[in-house]
Amino acid sequence: MKSFDIKKILNSIHLPQRHEYKTISSKAHHDWKMMVLSCFVLSAFSIAGNIYFFAKINNGSLFSAEAAAEPVSDVVSKKNLEDTVVFFKNKQARFEDLKTLKPSVVEPSM
Repeated sequence: MKSFDIKKILNSIHLPQRHEYKTISSKAHHDWKMMVLSCFVLSAFSIAGNIYFFAKINNGSLFSAEAAAEPVSDVVSKKNLEDTVVFFKNKQARFEDLKTLKPSVVEPSM
């Protein structure tokens, strides 16, 4: 009978080994130091930019209000006005006709 070698069987099974998580640097406190330093630098740039825009807007040099151009008024011609009045009178007459006349379509439920 063949004997089983337990060490050989266990060596053939590859169990997951415990691994350390990789970091950017060799030690985690260096990573935290870089992250905190990056946040402070970005915050400083943001604050400096906000102060710069505040000063520019306060001086009036960033958004300057120019004198508004005089509004152009369109001249209404008498012919266009009369055509518009005739158009709406025709619409009103058609509406009155529709109110008084019965519809030519028969209701199917009757």
